[in-house]
Amino acid sequence: MKISPVILLLACLAAPIQAAASHAPVIDFERFTVTPDRVEPRQKLLFMVTLANHGKEPVSFVRAEVSMRVRPAGGKWIAAGQAAFYAAESLKPSEVRSYPFRKDEIVFAKTGVFEIEASKIVLEGVGGPSGRIVIQEARTDKVTVTGKYSIEAKSIRVTPPNPRASAPFTASALFVNRSNAVEPNLVVNRLSMYKGQRVVAAKEEPVRKRLANGASATLNLEIPTGMPAGRYRLVAEADIGNKARPAYMRNAVRTMNLIVAQDTSGSRTQDSPTPARLVPPDVELSTLTVTPAPLEVLQNGTVKIVMRNVGIETLNPCGVSVAWKYRRTGQPDLQSSLFSYNLLQPLAPADTREIVPPSGAFLLFLYEPGNYEFEANLLLGGDYIGREVNMANNRRTAAFTVVPAVEKPDWTVTSVTLDPQTPAAGSAFRVRAVYRNQGTRPSSSIAVRCRIYRDGVQVGEKSESINSIFSPGSETYSNFLFNAGLPAGTYTVTVEVDSDNWVQESNESNNSRSGTFRTSAGGSVLVPPDVALATLAVVPSTIEVLQNGAVQIVMRNVGTETLNPCGVSVAWKYRKTGQPDLQSSAFSYNLMRPLAPGDTCEISPPSGAVHLVLHEPGNYEFEADLLLGGDYIGREANMADNRRTAAFTVVPAVEKPDWTVTSLALDPQTPAAGSAFRLRAVYRNQGAGPSSSIAARCRIYRDGVQIGEKSESINSIFSPGSETYSNFLFNAGLPAGFYTVTVEVDSLNWVHESNELNNTRTAAFTVP
Repeated sequence: MKISPVILLLACLAAPIQAAASHAPVIDFERFTVTPDRVEPRQKLLFMVTLANHGKEPVSFVRAEVSMRVRPAGGKWIAAGQAAFYAAESLKPSEVRSYPFRKDEIVFAKTGVFEIEASKIVLEGVGGPSGRIVIQEARTDKVTVTGKYSIEAKSIRVTPPNPRASAPFTASALFVNRSNAVEPNLVVNRLSMYKGQRVVAAKEEPVRKRLANGASATLNLEIPTGMPAGRYRLVAEADIGNKARPAYMRNAVRTMNLIVAQDTSGSRTQDSPTPARLVPPDVELSTLTVTPAPLEVLQNGTVKIVMRNVGIETLNPCGVSVAWKYRRTGQPDLQSSLFSYNLLQPLAPADTREIVPPSGAFLLFLYEPGNYEFEANLLLGGDYIGREVNMANNRRTAAFTVVPAVEKPDWTVTSVTLDPQTPAAGSAFRVRAVYRNQGTRPSSSIAVRCRIYRDGVQVGEKSESINSIFSPGSETYSNFLFNAGLPAGTYTVTVEVDSDNWVQESNESNNSRSGTFRTSAGGSVLVPPDVALATLAVVPSTIEVLQNGAVQIVMRNVGTETLNPCGVSVAWKYRKTGQPDLQSSAFSYNLMRPLAPGDTCEISPPSGAVHLVLHEPGNYEFEADLLLGGDYIGREANMADNRRTAAFTVVPAVEKPDWTVTSLALDPQTPAAGSAFRLRAVYRNQGAGPSSSIAARCRIYRDGVQIGEKSESINSIFSPGSETYSNFLFNAGLPAGFYTVTVEVDSLNWVHESNELNNTRTAAFTVP
C-alpha cells in the first residue's frame, strides 16, 4: 500500500500535538463540604473545596478564588461574593486534596435548611505570576439551622435507696437534651439537697461535651459523711445559667423527697476514742469588682476576685475553677468561659485569697455604652469536688457601666507604595499601605480596601480586615497582591482605612490616600522572596537527661529584594537519630521590621512552644522548616533551603533525684466508722538532680490484709529540694478497728534515683 506524503506529514504532526495535550493541567472540582452540617443561628461555618489533579504533571498555584451563593432549600439563589484560599504545595498527579477556608459573611439568622454553592474556582499563579486555571464546575452542600435547645431534668435516684443517718450515700440526676438542636459546650446543671429552705449540700457541674438530641449527662452528688435523720428534698435544675430557660424549656426542674432513717446499729462505750467526721469545706466569693468605674468604650477593665474560707477547717491546696460571663443588664450573655487557679498554700478559716486570672483569660474591651453585669462562680477541685456545705455563696454578680469615650481614635493612610514601582504589563505587583491611629484613644479592628481605576473606571479591588486593639500612635499595614497584573497604561490607586465605618473617629474625612502609577511592556517584574534557615542549633549540643535544651533559629534573606513585615510559620519536630518522630508541632512568629537582602533575624519561639526535656540518653535530631505567610505564601523562589536539621546528644544525668515521703496525716485524726476520711502525704525530692513525673500509691491494711488502695500520678518537673503532695480520699470509710497505712512515692519506678530504698512511709490509726 502506498502512503500519501500528505497523510504521512499529518501523522508526524499529530504525535507531538497529542503528547503536548496529554501534559495539559486537568484539575477537577471533586467535592464541596460545609462543616458543621447542623448549626445554631448566627454560628460560623467552615468550608472545604476538594480538588483532584487528573493530569500527568504537578500543578502549583498560589491563591484560589471561589464564587459562592446561597438559598433556602428550593428557593432563589442569592450571590454571596467570593472567598479565597491559598496553597503552599503543588498538587501532584492523581492527588486529591482538600482546602479549608472561611467566609464569615455567610451566617443564618433564621432556622431551616439552606443550600450553599461553590462555583467558578479561579486558580491564580499557576506556573508563574500570571498563570490561571478557571474551573467552571459547581458543587453544593446543605446546612440545617436548628432552633433553641431544651434540656430536661429527667430523673433523680439515690444509692442506696434508703440511706440511714450518718451513712454515706450518693444522689444522681439524669439530664437529657429533648430538642432538635445540639446543646452548647458550656451548660451547667445543678443538684441540690434541702433541709426545709436551707441548702445542706449541692453540686454544679458543666457538661464537657456537646449533647445531641436524645443524649444524656449524669450529675452525681456524693454525701460521704451522711446526713442526720429527717426529711429532705432533692432538686435537679438544668442549664442554671440560662435566664431565658422557663420560656421554652419543659421539665427543667425536677424534685424528689427523701427520708433519711435513724441509725439503730448500736451505741459506743464511753471508753472509746471520740470519733470525728471529715468536715466538708465551705468557701464564698466574697469580693467581685470591675474597675475602673465607669469604663469607657474600648478601655480595658480589670476584674478582682477574692475567695474567703467561711468553713471551720483549713482548706488544703487544691484547684479552683472560675466560670465567668458578662452581659448587658437584662440581656443574654455576651461571652462566657472559665479558667483555672491553683491554691498553692492552705487557707485558714476566715482568711481570704485573691484569685488572679491568667494573662488573657478574659478581656473587657466593650464597644457599646450601657449598663453591664459580670458574673463569676467558684468550684473547688480535687477531692473537694461536690463536697461543699453551701454552693449558693460561690456565685456573685458585679454591675459596671460603659460610657462613650471622650477622646476617639483617628485613622489615616500615611503611605501607599508599589512593588515594583513601575510594574510590567500583565505582571503581578503589590500595593503596600501603612495606616496610623493618630487619635487619642485606642481603636478596635479595622477594614481596609484598595481600589484601582483607569480613566475613572474601577478595574481592580482588594480588601481585608485587621483584627486587633490599636493604641494611640500605633501603626499597621496591608500588602495587597494583584496577581493578574494590568495592561499597559496609567492608573490611579486609592487606599481607604476603616472602609466599612466600624470605628467612630474624631475625623471621618481623612481615611483615604491616592496616587498614580504606570504599567508598561518594559516595566519591572515582582521579584519573588527567598529566605533560608541559616542557623539551627540546640544549645547546649550535649544535654543531660531532664535538662532543658534551648533552640536557636536564625532566618536570612537570601533574595535580591527587601522582605516586608509578615508572619512566619515554623514547623518543628525531633526524633532519635534514624527513628520515627517523637514530637512535632508548629509556632508562629511575626517579622515586625523589613529584612534587607543578606540580613538575618533570630526567630525566638514563644514561651513553652518548644520543650526539649528528654528522659532517655542517645543521639537525637531536631528539624525545623520555615514558611512565609501573608501574600508571600507559595511565592518563594527556593523552598529547599527553608529546612534544616540539628544534631544533639542526651547523656545520663550525673546527679540523680531521690524521693522520700516526709509526712503522713489523717483528716480527721480519728475517723468515725463508715465515714469518709482523707490521708495527706507530702513528698520531697532530696536528691541533687531534677525529677520527672512520679506515681504515688496509698494502701490500707487490717491484720496484714490489704483492704483499700488509691493511686495517682503527679506530672511536672521537680527541681532538687522541691516538694509535692497527695490527698487520698476514702469516701466509703472503714469499719471500727486498728489499721496501718503505707504510702509509696515513685511506686511505678519511673524515676532513676540515687537511693531506691527510702520511698515508703507507714503509720497506724484506729477507727473507734
